[in-house]
Amino acid sequence: MRAVTVLSVVLLLGACGSQNDSRSSLPAMEVFPYRPPLSISDATSVWSVEPGIDLSSIEAKLSRGAAESEFIGNYSRFVDTYAGFEKAQTSDIGSHVASAFMGKGLVGTLQWRLMSLVTTKDGFQSLSCLQVAGTATTASYPQYDSPRLGTIESTRTTFTREIGRDASPTVQSVPSAIFPGMKGLDPEAYWAGPPINIFSGWKIAVVNSDPGDMDRCRPWGYSLFPKPPKTKEMGDMLFTVRTTERPETLPSSPGW
Repeated sequence: MRAVTVLSVVLLLGACGSQNDSRSSLPAMEVFPYRPPLSISDATSVWSVEPGIDLSSIEAKLSRGAAESEFIGNYSRFVDTYAGFEKAQTSDIGSHVASAFMGKGLVGTLQWRLMSLVTTKDGFQSLSCLQVAGTATTASYPQYDSPRLGTIESTRTTFTREIGRDASPTVQSVPSAIFPGMKGLDPEAYWAGPPINIFSGWKIAVVNSDPGDMDRCRPWGYSLFPKPPKTKEMGDMLFTVRTTERPETLPSSPGW
């Protein structure tokens, strides 16, 4: 079992209107410096949003964290996902493109798009898209297997507040531990994860690869990487080609 480093962070608030510079402390917050599995440590995630969505909102952060955790769980193991996700997840329906990589070392940049955030009576629902064409898996050096077909994924996630529990607060500005991959070309290009359990107080249900959602994701995904020709037999299955060109690993954005 992997050891997890747990730190305690005490947030202090200055007392307003007091003649003495007294301070009161909030309860200690557990911090879990996220260490990605080695299979993804040389890859990063870059997010964009549809107009009108605030990427810094708690709903967007929860959506990002869940989508990235879903990718990590299917690429590696769910015990490797962000703190609290495995416990919060109640269902997982559909196949995920991450499982097609067979857990090989991933390099390059995952491109994500937050398409919608819809409020429900007891939480909210999000739709995100993923384009993996900007990544590759390591083969025998200096060769890489670069995905060409079946590279787009949709993930619809329903967040439900747990009865009797406070939902997670906004992610604080606590720096996460940096564990760069050995072969990263950019010192800032590392996999970043939230340093606290952002899923506390939520239950999460995930649906991958819904046909209607995929129809919304494909135009965005192919605007980044043009759709290549495909044969009928290949369908939407992930298909890779062998290359010596390593994809660019951009800094994680917006990061945690």
